[in-house]
Amino acid sequence: MEPRAALSAMLSGHLVALAISLATRLGIPDLVARRPRRVTALARATRSHPDTLYRVLRALAAAGVLMEHRGRRFARTGLSDLLRAGVPGSLRAPALLAGEPWRRVAYDLPAAVRRGRSPFARAHGAGFYTYLARHPARYRLFLEAMECHWPGLAHAVVRAGRLARARRVVDVGGGPATLMRTILDMNATATGVVLEAPAAAARARRSLAATGLGRRCRVVAGDFFRSVPRGGDAYVLAFVLHNWDDRRAATILTRCRAAMAPGARLLVVEMLVPADGRPAPAQVHDLEMLVFTDGRERTEAEYRALLRASGFRLRRIVATAGGATVLEAVPVHPG
Repeated sequence: MEPRAALSAMLSGHLVALAISLATRLGIPDLVARRPRRVTALARATRSHPDTLYRVLRALAAAGVLMEHRGRRFARTGLSDLLRAGVPGSLRAPALLAGEPWRRVAYDLPAAVRRGRSPFARAHGAGFYTYLARHPARYRLFLEAMECHWPGLAHAVVRAGRLARARRVVDVGGGPATLMRTILDMNATATGVVLEAPAAAARARRSLAATGLGRRCRVVAGDFFRSVPRGGDAYVLAFVLHNWDDRRAATILTRCRAAMAPGARLLVVEMLVPADGRPAPAQVHDLEMLVFTDGRERTEAEYRALLRASGFRLRRIVATAGGATVLEAVPVHPG
């Protein structure tokens, strides 16, 4: 694609994302999954204005998300299949999340650049996670979207972190326990603890119970800024530290270090920003962290410095096939 066309496509990307989110919310990917459907039938099924819906679906066909046939009929594609529930690798929840009205704060990126911090609290009256806790339905969708990124990645993280040999794993900020389920599945003798905020902790309990792993894993509703459960020989921070600025990330690390006995190890799972400027998803995702959470994606050197300042020694770095990197560190105890 020549430069002008490529840039033009980038500039309209937000409209494509919103159209994908809308079509997913209307259930279009499911309605066309078995056979092509006329837009009039799709409009009836979704209680939509036929011509306006056609314009949205036509745009999605131009983007490759759907396929348009003669007679204003639309059919599935490999991309639309990924917007359906229950499909392996489904991105339905992230697609729905992309259209959530509260995410319009991303348009306040200029304010973030001027002030050097997230505009989220000013726009919504509370920080990102406090806001979600006050809106349970939105929090559930956010957790579902986060869970979508683990299929395929969880096994790679367990292998890279050598968690199949751990005895007791403490997953700090473990979300809906997707990673913990994989750890326990791959390590039949291990037990676990998941520490999460109350709303996420309830989801984690249900998830573990549904897979028969509830007896091997305790879920603790708590605050990792205050304390972290003791007794683990492996502690995991998976996509946690990038949500916070250096000061608060260091607090989380300090709480983990205080809970860890000699011989325990810490596994930090994150996407790294390449130090040499190579294009990677982390650079763009870093803007999302800036807008929503005051967090940041970091380079290897930045994580190394953060760990050292928090009383850890970085021992091993392993890149996974899923795009994440596992940083293994051990606490440096006085004396």
